[in-house]
Amino acid sequence: MNLNELLAKYDKPSGGGNDLKFLQLKNDKDNVKCKFLFDTEEDFLNFVKPVHNMKIGDYPNDIVCEGEGCKLCASGDVPKLKTVIPLYDVDKQEVLIWKRGVNTIKDIQLIFEDPDLLDELDGAPVNLKDMTFRITRQGEKGSTSTKYQIKAVKDVKVDDFDTIVAGRPNIVGRDFKAFLKLTDEQKDELLTTGKIDWKKKADAEENTETVDTDDIPF
Repeated sequence: MNLNELLAKYDKPSGGGNDLKFLQLKNDKDNVKCKFLFDTEEDFLNFVKPVHNMKIGDYPNDIVCEGEGCKLCASGDVPKLKTVIPLYDVDKQEVLIWKRGVNTIKDIQLIFEDPDLLDELDGAPVNLKDMTFRITRQGEKGSTSTKYQIKAVKDVKVDDFDTIVAGRPNIVGRDFKAFLKLTDEQKDELLTTGKIDWKKKADAEENTETVDTDDIPF
């Protein structure tokens, strides 16, 4: 077996959260033309979570806040509202996710509440799947005041778009997804040691025949 054959056999996605490809607009005026992989405001809410940003070992992770009774809140850590937006790059024809904070959440809320758009739809709810947007970075690389413009452009029709939406990536889970969902036991371990023994989770799953529906996003 030659090198190309080895790469073809083994250089494949592992099926975990690290397979997610993030949108990166690194420099001023960098932009992407895209369609969001959700339609209504209610659907968008599935991608908005209060999270605790905490280090697990040497790496920061966004951990979903459980609200009342959350052990991470009880430890004194204050959650922040973030979104992981699934989108489709219509030029490169690939699915990306875009992790952002409150300002971007507000920008998308304004789209749903745009009075001109609502008038155009004659009172019908805004459905983002029927629209195409250009996201443009406004800020130099390394700037702490960078903003992003989200502007509707002429819609691009994408073949089998409903199928693409149905296959949008899992962004919440107990593996390294974009948002990490931990058990109470794992939270205790994190707060005590600053680390999590992921092998214990793998061993537990290997010895059970039940499916934990909490791991199924949305």
